[in-house]
Amino acid sequence: MAGPVLLRPEEAARRLGLTVRALDKWRARGIGPRYVRLSARAIRYPLDALEAWVTARER
Repeated sequence: MAGPVLLRPEEAARRLGLTVRALDKWRARGIGPRYVRLSARAIRYPLDALEAWVTARER
């Protein structure tokens, strides 16, 4: 069984049309998309979390 699709910050930023720096800042402030910390330096963004985050901001 396949697990969730996890994107590196660079991939997530590209998909959202943002900079990696913006994602870093939002992660530090707790306002960005949900993420997974695999290790001290390995951050991943579940694809479904990015989609949910964008959908929640639709107006």
